[in-house]
Amino acid sequence: MRINSLYTKILLSFFTALAVVLVFIIVLFIVFVEDKFDEHVENELLAAFRLTSMSINLIASDDSLSDADAHADLQRFIDDLDVAFTGMVWLEKPDGSLFISSRPQPVPKFTLGETKTKDKLLYAHVDDVPGVNFYFAYPVRFFGYNGTLGMLCRDDIYNKDAAPVFLMIVEVVGVITLLLAFPVVRRITVPLRKLEEGALRCASGDLSYRVDIKRGDEVGRVARAFNVMADSVEKMLRMKQELMANVSHEMRSPLARMRVALELAELRMGEGRNDEARRHLLAISDEVEDLDSAIGGVIELSRFDAGAGQKVFSRCDLAEMMRGMLQRYVPAIEMKQLELECDLPEQMELECQKEALNAVIKNLLENAVKFTEQSGFIRLELFEGWGDVVFSVANSYRRLSEKELGIIFQPFSRAVGEDVQGTGLGLALVERIVTEHGGKVVAQNIRDGVRFVVRLPRERCKHEGSCCTG
Repeated sequence: MRINSLYTKILLSFFTALAVVLVFIIVLFIVFVEDKFDEHVENELLAAFRLTSMSINLIASDDSLSDADAHADLQRFIDDLDVAFTGMVWLEKPDGSLFISSRPQPVPKFTLGETKTKDKLLYAHVDDVPGVNFYFAYPVRFFGYNGTLGMLCRDDIYNKDAAPVFLMIVEVVGVITLLLAFPVVRRITVPLRKLEEGALRCASGDLSYRVDIKRGDEVGRVARAFNVMADSVEKMLRMKQELMANVSHEMRSPLARMRVALELAELRMGEGRNDEARRHLLAISDEVEDLDSAIGGVIELSRFDAGAGQKVFSRCDLAEMMRGMLQRYVPAIEMKQLELECDLPEQMELECQKEALNAVIKNLLENAVKFTEQSGFIRLELFEGWGDVVFSVANSYRRLSEKELGIIFQPFSRAVGEDVQGTGLGLALVERIVTEHGGKVVAQNIRDGVRFVVRLPRERCKHEGSCCTG
């Protein structure tokens, strides 16, 4: 039968482990402890009878046979032994006749079972006397006789076998442990059921559900990881929805303009005004190019949002990457007669996705060249600060409002009043890539323009799951 319940599996595993441990302890006890314990009990009994023999010898010395007080003292001593050992005690003469007894009734007839001897002490099992299990005999001298001290008693006093007591203790400990195991196992399985419920609710579309498990152990860490995952999935889907809404909005306007331009081109061609029709067709071509650029930007942005593909990090020289990208824009910079300031070190290495970080540098430089007016300036800086690598791209531009600074990295966001062509996706892509690298990008006004500052960790965090090479 296959067991599917984790609760049952943990309990069975616990019970099995406990049973193995208990059996191992019992075997060790039997092999190493029980024999030594039995020997200790035998030595204890032998010492007790030796002391008793010496006491009787002192009380009933050879020259006190006719001393009534000695007889009385011996009787009291025998009675005390009866009370102390909870058994019948008597003295026998050498011929086997009874000399004195702790009880008025005669010594019962009994049959000896398994017999053992330890020095002069003889002891044996007795099975045919009610309430009695053991017989002891030890030679003593009293009133000049070399007699025998006899005793019949129960095994709860003298049958000191350690195994039953030990087994009882083991059983009690085992039962208590098993009873305590139930709440311990339940403490593990109940949070797992909550995690299962959370996973099912998220799978059904309730991405706002979070698992409320506040624990510091492995189960608590799994719960926190689940909540982080749910946050990421919810954020990703929300961004997708916002992106689709923005795409729908942004696509509607050029499509409407294309429809109008196409109708006008058909109308002008019908009127024989081919030059005007060609102008409308060229406008449609420009709109198609803009749409193609926008679709490419959306695809690129979606790829980073979804985390598609393997993210391969390697050691790269950021200074060399910035110099190489800058060379592409030298013609445009010279055409607009822009002043270029560069403060780049010879080398600045960090771990990054080279292709993605090139896209960041490209978008920031492209924006700087595009939005800088004739004879303006562009300033590039790269330096190390507090274990991070920081680079910035600044250009002359008007002062941005707080609202513009707040939405500048959102998809399809454009500066107010600008008629420069663009999709408004470049800076959104920059922000996604920098975040993917564990960094941060900010836009800020400066005295004579706008500056974009990118801060990246020089070494990647060890807990990140991306593949690193280099």
